[in-house]
Amino acid sequence: MAAHPIALRRRLVRAAALEDSGKFAEGLAAARDVLHEAERFALPALRAEAQIRIGNLHERLGDAAAAERALEEAVWIATGEGHDELVAEATSTLAFTVSFRAGRHDDALRWARLGQAALHRLGAEDSLRAARLHSVLGTVYRLRGDLDAAREHSERALALREALLGAEHPDVARSLNTLGNVALARGEYEQAVRYHERALAIRGKAYGVDSHDVATSMRNLGDAHLAHGALDEAFMFHNDALALRERLLGPDHPDVAAALIDLGRTQTARGAVAAARDAFTRAAELRERIAAGADARAEAWTLVGEATLAVGDPVRAAAVLHRALELQGEVGPPSERRAATLAALAQALRAQGLTARADAVARAADDEAARAHRRK
Repeated sequence: MAAHPIALRRRLVRAAALEDSGKFAEGLAAARDVLHEAERFALPALRAEAQIRIGNLHERLGDAAAAERALEEAVWIATGEGHDELVAEATSTLAFTVSFRAGRHDDALRWARLGQAALHRLGAEDSLRAARLHSVLGTVYRLRGDLDAAREHSERALALREALLGAEHPDVARSLNTLGNVALARGEYEQAVRYHERALAIRGKAYGVDSHDVATSMRNLGDAHLAHGALDEAFMFHNDALALRERLLGPDHPDVAAALIDLGRTQTARGAVAAARDAFTRAAELRERIAAGADARAEAWTLVGEATLAVGDPVRAAAVLHRALELQGEVGPPSERRAATLAALAQALRAQGLTARADAVARAADDEAARAHRRK
């Protein structure tokens, strides 16, 4: 009876509850137990459901590769069995993961199209699953830079969730979070703050103070206040978000590195360059320790180099910036990030009196920036 589909689904509900409460590792273990039983007793729908939950939890834990594997497996199992509702659910999280965690926005849009087709077959374009997909598309289009499409999808998601769940449901907070990020990208700072404050209030009421989603809202409020020049508020929210993420996720989670970079940017804006350098250094060392992607590590080391130069140590700054360039590679498409790294290195060399080398690197930075601009 323990392997009966109803009993197994109850165990998946428990895994989802653990996820909602921020107990990601416990939820992952519970979902894996259900997957094992579903495989043992040849229950394909439950296999797909368990893989979706496993993928969700891997994404929450910051393991994009493991999340992608589990979610792809869920898509193919569900497709083979004709379970379109599971196809829609799996593709939504898969699209979010490959866009937000891996930066592959075109791949995300292809997965989203598969989810849209499944919803169309179900006649469920106005369902909660459709709201989830619209919310994901809001994030994907924002990250691609298409802010009009991002706002359209995000507003559609919010309208569906408010109509189906009421104004105080945590899923409504997810849509408010997405809309706040879109508003921030559009330069609508006060609107972004309003969206994120409402999301934080809903999440705090639903989950309590110690919640991963509360930390996300704090981080986003910090970003909005920083962009608006409210530096004390930005510091408060970014500092609190970092402390909460470290407490909930442990010291070696990718989101902790991101929170350190947020705090470092705020400290830079406040003129606390030594504190900024320390935050960026912790982020870079963490990303090295967890073998984050080369782009993520290069971003962190570039920030370390810029901050180290600002505190008056051009020799150390140059060494750090060379590490960033090594990670960015000598080949590949031109990028604004590489241009920024080269520009910082030119300043570090000039500060050491190495004028000829500095001029050559500065010319390379200008050329990289121009070629990156032409590619847009």
